[in-house]
Amino acid sequence: MKEREEAWAEKMKASPFGSARFTGEMRQAVNRKLQERTGNGLVRSRARRRGLVLSALILAAACMAGIGLLPLGDGAGRQAPAGWEEQHAYPEEGKPLFSVYPEPEAKAGITQGYLFSFTAPFHTFAGKSLEVLAVHGASGLQETVLSETIRNPDSGYEGLQRHGMQFTLPLGGLWRLDVLLDGVSYGHVTIALREPDWEASPEFRSGTYFMRGVEGKAAFIDAGFTAGMPQKYMWHFWGNEEEFKGGFEVKALKEGKVQPVEVYSARPFLSGSLNGANRTAVTTMSLPEPGRWRLLPYVGGRLLDTIVVDVKRPGKE
Repeated sequence: MKEREEAWAEKMKASPFGSARFTGEMRQAVNRKLQERTGNGLVRSRARRRGLVLSALILAAACMAGIGLLPLGDGAGRQAPAGWEEQHAYPEEGKPLFSVYPEPEAKAGITQGYLFSFTAPFHTFAGKSLEVLAVHGASGLQETVLSETIRNPDSGYEGLQRHGMQFTLPLGGLWRLDVLLDGVSYGHVTIALREPDWEASPEFRSGTYFMRGVEGKAAFIDAGFTAGMPQKYMWHFWGNEEEFKGGFEVKALKEGKVQPVEVYSARPFLSGSLNGANRTAVTTMSLPEPGRWRLLPYVGGRLLDTIVVDVKRPGKE
C-alpha cells in the first residue's frame, strides 16, 4: 500500500501545465409504475400470467404514444424543436414495436433505470448489436447510452420483453432515444427528464483519502477549483473490466448552460487499483469561469455519472 501511494504521489508532482442492469430497488420502482399505468396487478404473478403482462405492456404503450407522462421541472424542454413530444412507444402497423418505461419522476444528472419492452421474437435480436443513442431536444447534445451484443433472452422470458438498462443523461427536458440494431435504425421514443439538482456533490472516504463524487462509481481527490487555473486531480473508478474499456474524457457543464466544454481527454487512461478503487487516473483539469459546474466523466464514450463542484474566482480564498 505504501509503495502504491508513493507512486501516486510521484505522478502528482509533475507540472500541471502539460498537454448494466436494474438494482432490486429500481426494478420495484418500475413495477410500481407499470401497475399505475395498467391499473391492475398483472405483474404480481409473472410465471402464471406472463402472457397477460405482455398484453398489458402493449396496451399501455399504445395508449401512451404521443401523450406526455412525466411532469417536467422548471424550464425543462422549453426550446425543444417543434413537433417534439413525449412518446414512450414506437408504433409499427398500429402496434408498438417497442416501448420504454423510465423510473417514476426520472431526473437528469443521476443514473436512472429504464425498462425497454421489445415485442419482436428473440431471433430478431440474437447475436446482433443493440445500441441506444440519446439526443437532447433543446441543445442537440448527443450521448451513447447503450452498446451491447444480445446473447440471451431476458431471464424468465422468451425474448426482450423486460430489457433493463441504466444510464445517465446530463440535461433536463426532452430526449429522443434512437434504437439501432446492427447499426440500422429500429425506431425511436422520446422521454422527459426533470431538471437535475445543482447541490455540490458530497465527499466520502475511500482508503486514506476523502473524495468528491459518486461513491462506488467515479470520484476524485478534490484539490479545489479556481477559474482558469490548471490543477492536478486523481480520479478513482469502481466497476468491472467491461466498464473500463476505451478512453477517458471529462466534459463540464456550467449551471444555466446547455452546451458542455471539453476539460480532459486521454487514451489509454487508466492505472491500477488504489485507495479502494478498481482503477485510477491522474488528470490535469481547468474550468474557465467561476460558478457551479457539473463534471461529466466518460469512459469509452459513455457517461458514468455527474459530479457538481464550485469554482472560485482567481485570488479568492
